[in-house]
Amino acid sequence: MKVSIETQAVKALAQWKTIFADEVTEQAKQIAAKSDSTNCVTLSHYQQAAPIAMQSLMLAIARDQTAHADRKAA
Repeated sequence: MKVSIETQAVKALAQWKTIFADEVTEQAKQIAAKSDSTNCVTLSHYQQAAPIAMQSLMLAIARDQTAHADRKAA
């Protein structure tokens, strides 16, 4: 079954992936800096950072939905 995906959806997904990856990386670095292993970001740091990054991603998606609804209403 062939399915097409609209360009706007592909762009949003790419943006969300970037937001999540950047946020996980930044949060993991901050967690590592506060721990004993300040020279090394570990898998554990990424695991701790992921839920924080998910919250940031969810906020970004909500902002996108609001902005999209506002543009549609205009």
